[in-house]
Amino acid sequence: RGDALTGVVVSDMTRASLTAHDRFSNACLEGGDQVLVRMLGPAGSVDADVVDYGDGTYGLTFTVPRAGEWRAHLAVNGEENPNPVARFTASQGRLTANQVTLRLSSAGAAGSGAG
Repeated sequence: RGDALTGVVVSDMTRASLTAHDRFSNACLEGGDQVLVRMLGPAGSVDADVVDYGDGTYGLTFTVPRAGEWRAHLAVNGEENPNPVARFTASQGRLTANQVTLRLSSAGAAGSGAG
């Protein structure tokens, strides 16, 4: 559903979990499936690192490089779901000194300098 993907901040590691269900909406009690979660957004794509806990749940970690709207797409055992399983907005977060560039500009020539 994607309702847990809130508070995603650029360059911060985000942790999420995924619970597998069968076609009858029953929770799967075993792992072993090959799961790929790919985020698509303003900076292209980012694949999540996926950990199989062996009980039908999977841990996800990922870092997005740019603020904006992102969509999470899922593939299981090589079969892709064309529809996003989640949508979220990543925020810039607090700036640090190494993210800021100072540009000085002249407001115009005050004089010719002749004297």
